[in-house]
Amino acid sequence: FILILGDTGMGKSSAIRVMKSKPYGGLMAVVEASDAWRGQHGTAGPLLNSIATALGMKGISTRKDEKLNEVVARLQGQRRCLVIEEAHHLCPQGLNTLKTLINLTPVIVVATAIPVLWDRVAGSKAAWAEVKQLVGNRLAERIVLQLNVDDILAFLEKRETGLGSADLKKAATRLKEEARTLGNMKFVDRATARFMREVQRGQDASLETFLNAIAQEKKRR
Repeated sequence: FILILGDTGMGKSSAIRVMKSKPYGGLMAVVEASDAWRGQHGTAGPLLNSIATALGMKGISTRKDEKLNEVVARLQGQRRCLVIEEAHHLCPQGLNTLKTLINLTPVIVVATAIPVLWDRVAGSKAAWAEVKQLVGNRLAERIVLQLNVDDILAFLEKRETGLGSADLKKAATRLKEEARTLGNMKFVDRATARFMREVQRGQDASLETFLNAIAQEKKRR
């Protein structure tokens, strides 16, 4: 079990897209959990339905126990990587279903979520007690994505902004200050794109132009 945690806009889904582009990407089955799954019967049923669809299964049983058995049988046939995006929408029942799949099959489960999921699991509520097994001895890695200047700087260098190294560092620092509450790397991407458009329209590729682009994008938000 691999858990990728990060606030909205930190690049969790982008990381999954990169994984899918690799040679092993064909072995990945991606499911996106939804808040609409929550109800009086828990999220295990909708989760199993979505996993079955992602695995290309048809005519799956409507009974939850049979549904689980069918998904287990499919996953036992070939080692797969099952990706659950937005896993913070899963209730304890849904997360325990993932634990069962890990116990009974050779599946690798990668889940992405906002940090609140870890807070729930690490808390003291009895409903989440069994889930602690999933994030205990079954947890291979917990990756926490956080906004930092070095990552922003690497992003700006890849975009070939035309700024010198000193100005790039200043732009990255300002971006970190503003992006923290405005969408994280999504804000960085949009502010950089605005700067590039301004340069194409004839503005100087300068720190001043970049800072103005950041201010304009902030105002738009």
